[in-house]
Amino acid sequence: MNENKYTKAGWLAIASAAIFPFLFILGFIENIVKLKAFNFAGPCLGPSDALGILHTVLCIYVFIMFRRFLNERLEFHGIDTLITVSIWWLAGFQFLEIVLKGIVMLLWPVPELVYAISFGSLLVVAIIFIGVVDILIAVQLFRIRESLSGLLLAFTYITLVAGICEVSLIFAGFALLLVPVTNIILGILFIKEKEQVTEFV
Repeated sequence: MNENKYTKAGWLAIASAAIFPFLFILGFIENIVKLKAFNFAGPCLGPSDALGILHTVLCIYVFIMFRRFLNERLEFHGIDTLITVSIWWLAGFQFLEIVLKGIVMLLWPVPELVYAISFGSLLVVAIIFIGVVDILIAVQLFRIRESLSGLLLAFTYITLVAGICEVSLIFAGFALLLVPVTNIILGILFIKEKEQVTEFV
């Protein structure tokens, strides 16, 4: 049962990685449509938000399975709390983003400065927070470096780089490119779960 469970998680992790770039493509198309067809310059709720919710749900599921994988296969609980925090961050950020968009839509037109400060403040706080969490996850995993497979080591290094980029803010955009990479790594890890167990042993 565990093998099937991890295999499913693996394919869903890869699916979330595939969805990620389409979020930005769809969002870009929505902006063009609302400007050209409706002459509306404010934020709007659309298909990209629905896709964003789906992506968030998939990522939360993958994180839950990753925590279970570490607990069952490595008997490692050192980042359980950090993964839980990451899960709540994903859900909270997605929720607040949609709520903020909805409020601004209802109150539109609002001063552009007000919108920029509101959304910008949320983004900065969220990015720095998750950057610190990512760094702590990497640090904790490095403490059991000898027990990690090649895939988990790759995940740890990438998570550390992503965290540093997020905390710096200047390179936060680069951290976005690493999101699908880490999901693909976790996907392969889950799909090859039996081989990974052999490596750990």
